[in-house]
Amino acid sequence: MTDLTGKQIANTYKQLLKVGVSTNSGVSTTAQTIQSGDGTNSAMQLSTTAIKSTSKIVAVSICATNDVHVGGNVCATAFFGDGSGLTNVSLSVSSSVAHFTANVLDVPACASITNLVAATGSFTTKVSGVAAEFSGNVCASEYYGDGSNLTNVSAPTSVASMTINTLGVVTAASITSLVAPHGSFTTKVSGVAAEFSGIVSATTFDGALIRAKYRSPDLTFGDPGVRKYMQRVNINYAPESTIDADMFVRYDYESAASTRPAAYPLDSLNVAGVYGSSVYGAASYGGPSQPIVRKSVEGSGFAVALRVEDGSNATGPYSLKGFQMEYQVGARR
Repeated sequence: MTDLTGKQIANTYKQLLKVGVSTNSGVSTTAQTIQSGDGTNSAMQLSTTAIKSTSKIVAVSICATNDVHVGGNVCATAFFGDGSGLTNVSLSVSSSVAHFTANVLDVPACASITNLVAATGSFTTKVSGVAAEFSGNVCASEYYGDGSNLTNVSAPTSVASMTINTLGVVTAASITSLVAPHGSFTTKVSGVAAEFSGIVSATTFDGALIRAKYRSPDLTFGDPGVRKYMQRVNINYAPESTIDADMFVRYDYESAASTRPAAYPLDSLNVAGVYGSSVYGAASYGGPSQPIVRKSVEGSGFAVALRVEDGSNATGPYSLKGFQMEYQVGARR
C-alpha cells in the first residue's frame, strides 16, 4: 500500500475511498456505494448493518458469524458443514429414487427404489425387496434363499453316467454309473452294487465295525513230515493309536483234530506315548514306535499258521511288519 505522507492531495485523492453521497454524511443504515476519490463506483456497498457486493467476491476464505446472503451463484471447490437447509439440490447419490432409467445408478446403503429400468447392470452389495423381474441373464457367484420356484435348473439330483475326477452331488443323489480313478465320500453311500479295482478304506460299513484279519500261509519250514513244537512268536507291528487285536496260532491247516490255543492279545502298552490317546502314567515314555513283541505260545503240528484279528472293541489303525517263529523239532511221522 502506498503511503500518502508528504504527498499532494491533487496527486493522490483518487487512491482514497469515500461514501458515494452528495451530502456531507457518513455511513448510515442505508447501504451506500463506496467510490474512489474521483467518484468511480466500486462493487461494494456499505452500511452500519451489512456489506454488499454487486459483483463477484473473490477470496481465499470467508469467515462470518452472522448470515451471508448471496443473490447469485456460490462457487467453491468443496463445501463443508450442515447442508440440511439447502433446497433445489441435485445430488448424484440419492437416498430414495422414485423412478430412474439409467446405465449406472449409485445409491447409498438401504436406498429405496420403486422402479429401476436398465439395459445392463450389476450390484456391488446386497439387494433385497418384495419382487424383482429380469428379462435377461442374472449372474452371481452365489445364490441364497428359497429356489423352489426356479425352472430349468440343472441340478445334480440325478446323474445318468459321468466320468470325472471330482463330483459334488446333493444328498440322496442318484448315480447310475460313476467311474473315477480315486475318490472319497463325506456322507453315506448306498446302492445295489459297487465295484472297486483298488483299495476301499473306511471306519465303519453301515454302522458296523470293520474287522481286519490277517492269516499267514501254512508254514512247514521245509519239512512237512516233522512235528514242530512251537515255543515263541516274535511279531513286529506298528500301531498308530491304542489298538485291540488278538494273535492266534493254528496247526495242521486248522484241522479240527489239531491243537487250537486261545488267543494271545496284542496291545500298544509298550509303544511310545501318542498324544490324544495315551494316558499319563500308563504309556511307556521312550518306547519304540514299531515294537517287537515276544509271545510264548503252545501247541505243535506239522504245519503252522499265524492269524491276527481285531478284537471286539473299536481299534486304532495298525500294520504288521513281520514275524518270526521259534520251535523245537519233534518226531517224524
